[in-house]
Amino acid sequence: MGYEANTSERGREAVLARWKPILEKELLNLSLNTSDDMIIKKASIIACLIADGTVARRISKNGTHFEIYFYPDDVQLLKKFLFNYKTVYNRNLPFKKMRGYYRVYTKHKIAVLDLLQYTNFSGLAWTLPVKLLSSKKSKAEFLRAYFDCEGYVNNRVVRVESVNNIGLTEIQKMLLEDFGIESKMYHYRRKQKLWNVNHILSIHKNSERIKFLKEIGFDHSRKKKLLIASVAELG
Repeated sequence: MGYEANTSERGREAVLARWKPILEKELLNLSLNTSDDMIIKKASIIACLIADGTVARRISKNGTHFEIYFYPDDVQLLKKFLFNYKTVYNRNLPFKKMRGYYRVYTKHKIAVLDLLQYTNFSGLAWTLPVKLLSSKKSKAEFLRAYFDCEGYVNNRVVRVESVNNIGLTEIQKMLLEDFGIESKMYHYRRKQKLWNVNHILSIHKNSERIKFLKEIGFDHSRKKKLLIASVAELG
């Protein structure tokens, strides 16, 4: 029994040793691909996963698992995410239609290791992937994807909510410094004592919502229509 276990362990280590240089080469190739198109698509992927997904390196008794989840509620967001992922990581992702949303799930070590180089994907700890946000185009794409997933729109406001004050403050700063879009930040503590404080970034001035439409906009079908309609009413 002990011999079989040792043999199995040696076999696993041999497989890992063979795969290590291949993995390192693929990660290097990903890091060296710094074309504008690739950077923009990766920024969009990260914003989606920060807002409505999970990127996890999970250790269990059965080994280490590299997992990605994404839960878009709009078919256009789904299609864009799948296209961007295929372009960046050369993999077609499976998805399942649920009640009111789609569930995307994959185990993909290369992608997880690459994505974790840019930010922490925890709801309380994520920050902007600054390595990817060196141009106005990549910043606009990141913001569009984040608002697509987390944003709320009506005829008076565009807003996002998060329990991550630091991340949301970084987004507020980028909106102002790179696009001249002013916003307000509000904070409230919810009734349940164990719940985190909620932070709300609100773009409510008419002039600022018009700027947001021109500079950032939405790909989310319903939110896009709502914002265009609300701005059109302003004349």
